[in-house]
Amino acid sequence: METDETQPGRFARITRATLLVIYWILTVAFTIVTVCYFLPTQLALRRHVPDTGSIMALNILAGWTLIGWVIAMVWACRDVPLTAAEAS
Repeated sequence: METDETQPGRFARITRATLLVIYWILTVAFTIVTVCYFLPTQLALRRHVPDTGSIMALNILAGWTLIGWVIAMVWACRDVPLTAAEAS
């Protein structure tokens, strides 16, 4: 069976508005994934964890593996000892 070249293809009717909606959905999804990916680093920075640089390096280099991300998250959430100035 031959196809008629005059009929539009399956995706020929995608409108500009549809592409704009797809673009915004992908942009929001990418932003959410990026924020979640760097959550261990953000927590370490906000909590002033002593090894923030190491946590950031682990998050960037091995965070794409689930194990690396979990290790970075646990490391960022550990208890931070108070210094003598903060204790008094």
